[in-house]
Amino acid sequence: MRISTQQMYSNSLSGIQNYQQSINKVQEEISNNKKSDLSPYEKSQVMNETVEISKNSQYMSNIDFLQSKKETDDTNLESVNNILMKIKDLVTQFKNGSNNQSDLAAGNEIYQELKNGLVNLLNQKNSNGNYIYSGTTNVKPFNDIYSYNGNQEINQIMIDDGETIELNIPGEKIVDKTFIKNFQDLDNFFSGTSKTISIDNLQSSINNISLLRTKLGGQLNRLTNKQDALDNSNTNSKNIVENIQGIDYAEEITTLNKNQVALQAMYKIASSINQTNLFNFL
Repeated sequence: MRISTQQMYSNSLSGIQNYQQSINKVQEEISNNKKSDLSPYEKSQVMNETVEISKNSQYMSNIDFLQSKKETDDTNLESVNNILMKIKDLVTQFKNGSNNQSDLAAGNEIYQELKNGLVNLLNQKNSNGNYIYSGTTNVKPFNDIYSYNGNQEINQIMIDDGETIELNIPGEKIVDKTFIKNFQDLDNFFSGTSKTISIDNLQSSINNISLLRTKLGGQLNRLTNKQDALDNSNTNSKNIVENIQGIDYAEEITTLNKNQVALQAMYKIASSINQTNLFNFL
């Protein structure tokens, strides 16, 4: 069977192209640290895990935001509690009724200053300039201690598939009917309209703040646990993707070296054929 020089040259050229493609493929895999050819099933797995990683990362971003928000809320409520405790101490000093008008006027001045400080805390804004206790609106929640301008709605933020957590605390959760009644009584007492005041009623408002802070603490613990779970899930997903796409460097380098040696051999063969006369093969 006669083989033409052109046919032999064509075969050697095809071999050169195949080896060059193989070398390019291995070099690309080494450069990207992942396989360039995956089966349809492997591609599907990688896509699913990538989606899971992206979704979990968004949930973790939500958790970071919520943690910062709730830590701010807790700090603010601690300040509210401190003012209520100062008012309670002030009332304790004056409740025996033995103070003259001058003493009561001095006490009232302190009380009014504390009450104004309380209103300022209840009108706090977040870093975006939004009121934190106005519900889902952005109106100034309190003109004074007795009227609430916001709503009672609560936004829910996703922290996992089908799992949400409360974002905000509406102002009426803090300034409830008991709270308002307590300050009406305090106003009457320090203005001299009423001679008696109940510390127990004021303590109920202090207890309500403590309950709100306890709830915040529970939510922060829940967020921390969820953050750890999502972080573990992302780590597992990344490991799965790495195992599917990952390469064996030693094996890849060995393959690369073999292909480069074979390619050089094909170049020599092609060069030899190119210099050979057709009659040598007759």
